[in-house]
Amino acid sequence: MIVTTKQLFQHAYGRYAVGAYNINNLEQTVGLFRGNLGKTAKNEDPNDAAKSAPFIIQISRGARVIRTSDFWNR
Repeated sequence: MIVTTKQLFQHAYGRYAVGAYNINNLEQTVGLFRGNLGKTAKNEDPNDAAKSAPFIIQISRGARVIRTSDFWNR
C-alpha cells in the first residue's frame, strides 16, 4: 500500500520506527522490497505479514539524473 509520509508517521508515532532507504539501482530496490515484505526465499513467495514492515524509499539526486522522467512516472 502506498501512503503519504504524513499518514505513515501518524500511524507509527509512538509505536515503531520507520526505515528510510536511499536506493541507487534495481538490485537495491528488489532487496529492499523483499526484505520489508518478509520474503526470504524468492520473489514469488507470498508476503509474510508478521515479518513485513513499512518503509520509505529515498532516491538521491544523482540517481534521478541518470533515469529519464518516463522511468519515474511508470
